[in-house]
Amino acid sequence: VESKLRDEEHSHQVDILKNENAALKNDNAALKTEMAALKTEMAAMQKTIAELMEQLNMVREEMSEMQKRDHSQLKKQSEPDNQGQSEGQGNASCGGESEKQGQSEDDFIKDIDDLIGFLDPVT
Repeated sequence: VESKLRDEEHSHQVDILKNENAALKNDNAALKTEMAALKTEMAAMQKTIAELMEQLNMVREEMSEMQKRDHSQLKKQSEPDNQGQSEGQGNASCGGESEKQGQSEDDFIKDIDDLIGFLDPVT
């Protein structure tokens, strides 16, 4: 009788373990599906980041070209013209604007560089 009770208890424990094993297998399959979805999402994010970085580089190039043009225009404006305008007056009116514009562009470039530094570890 004791042997039969032990066998029933053992059989009951085996059934419990089988059920737990089946539940764990289901959980594992669900986690694998979720992991695949996350990998797909991550790949899409990396593609988006790469596209944004490309656009950012184009903006940087355009800003650099604009700064070169601005510098060239300021240099031309600071040269004495044939109308007798003094060099000091020409520099005073343009210099302030250039400093303000240059400062905001520098801040913008710094912000972009900070963003790149933040995004680089992601890629």
